[in-house]
Amino acid sequence: MDKKKTIKIKIKKNCDLENKIKPQNKELFKARVRETKFLVKEFSTNLPSGKYLYVVLKKNKNKILVSDKKNEKTLKMKHHVIADAKNVSIAGELRIDKKRRFFFDNNSGHYQPDPKCLNKIMRLTQINYNLEYVNQKTKQLKNSTRKTLEMKIRN
Repeated sequence: MDKKKTIKIKIKKNCDLENKIKPQNKELFKARVRETKFLVKEFSTNLPSGKYLYVVLKKNKNKILVSDKKNEKTLKMKHHVIADAKNVSIAGELRIDKKRRFFFDNNSGHYQPDPKCLNKIMRLTQINYNLEYVNQKTKQLKNSTRKTLEMKIRN
């Protein structure tokens, strides 16, 4: 039986992010989290190409949780639902193309991560998911900066 090797990663405190939007009705929110829990899975390099929302919880910094971006529109399943409204280290969107390149960004309105926090994703994916850094792009938006980190499977 193979045991997955994980290495603890130190995270700077300025990237421990609180949910900026609190649920109005906590009981309804908890029910929604329970109902959609089966749609949240751990990131894997075997995920099909497509778009995903992702979070890395503050309490478990070695695991990336993802949900298909289609769930965002159909079920109103946003980052704070995936994270159960808990604090996160980083949250954003992930795109996987057909060439098996992984594009992580910091696009999360609920957590509003600093672009520098994507360094965590780079270290985490290099150590625990066997990815390597390819490139990064930064785009200045009206109220924020979106940084996209491109990774690929290490040969």
